[in-house]
Amino acid sequence: MLKTFVTCLAAYNNGYLHGRWVEVTSDPDDLRDAIAAVLADSPAPGAEEHFFTDYDTALNMSVPFGEYESIETLCEFVEAVERCDDQDAFAAAYGEFYGEGLDSVVDRADSCYRADTFQDFADEWADELLLTDVPEPARYYFDYDAHARDLRPDCVVVEGPSGCFIFTN
Repeated sequence: MLKTFVTCLAAYNNGYLHGRWVEVTSDPDDLRDAIAAVLADSPAPGAEEHFFTDYDTALNMSVPFGEYESIETLCEFVEAVERCDDQDAFAAAYGEFYGEGLDSVVDRADSCYRADTFQDFADEWADELLLTDVPEPARYYFDYDAHARDLRPDCVVVEGPSGCFIFTN
């Protein structure tokens, strides 16, 4: 789900690009072991420091991690994604709610609504919540477009290639 290219800093400073792609798991010890293996194989004697030169993820998002990201941060991210039922929803929620913390991102992703468009969501919302007791002939007078327009400010809407994700307050 998340890979990073672990690079040996000593080799890099001596003109060599030495490293390898490593799968990040939720266990920090796995990543520490992988880093130790990269440093042990380094062409630079006494290699002790690493940095992350690239990231790759199967999620439909770019990851906001830097070269000197903490091991714990990377593993916590993977653990949060693994807890989430819908990884596309996680990617959408992460971009909007990361400042609230990973637990909030997972909660919001697991409780968001998903539709092809916001209008589809608003129409379904109206049919299932507002118009259930309204007789069928009277439903023709309901203004679905106005309802969607009025509902949108109360939602955070993230549209992407895998659909429209709607987060309500």
